[in-house]
Amino acid sequence: MLSLNASALYLGVALGAVVGGAVLRYGAPADLGLVAAIFPIIGLGIVVAGRRAARPVEMPAE
Repeated sequence: MLSLNASALYLGVALGAVVGGAVLRYGAPADLGLVAAIFPIIGLGIVVAGRRAARPVEMPAE
């Protein structure tokens, strides 16, 4: 799990560099904040959708 977590972290850093470079190439530096704000919103949407789709797990009585 530790290596998977590190891989996801490095993938996120690389993706951020690619997107940031593309924003600077085709837009203005002032656009970086707006584009960067999109990613947490997408992440929040994924979390909310996952919670809605999850079925409750029955816990055995002790």
